[in-house]
Amino acid sequence: SFGVLEHVTEPEKFLQETNRVLKPGGKLFILNLPNKFALPELTAKALGLFYHDMRYTMREARKLIKNNGFECTGWREFVIPAQVDRISANLGKFFNKHYKGIDSLDRMLMFTPLRFI
Repeated sequence: SFGVLEHVTEPEKFLQETNRVLKPGGKLFILNLPNKFALPELTAKALGLFYHDMRYTMREARKLIKNNGFECTGWREFVIPAQVDRISANLGKFFNKHYKGIDSLDRMLMFTPLRFI
């Protein structure tokens, strides 16, 4: 589920149906779930690029996932937004060219107060 759960009108039903159709022992990966207090979300909102139907705190997301039949086994909080091409095509090209360094920087930043959790 890449950038989906925040656009689903009934996330509980989405997760329950996903759980139903998974093979026994199957795993659900949820990627790009916006944290309502993360720097990218706050920045996007300030720039008028706010477009997510739902945003979650880490606690809300973990509770939603657990209450609908899944175990949360891993979590990574991104500080640097992944889809900067929505802000600027040139910025997107820069990020694509330098993604390894940017990812390393992001991994370091996730242990700082910039996480905004």
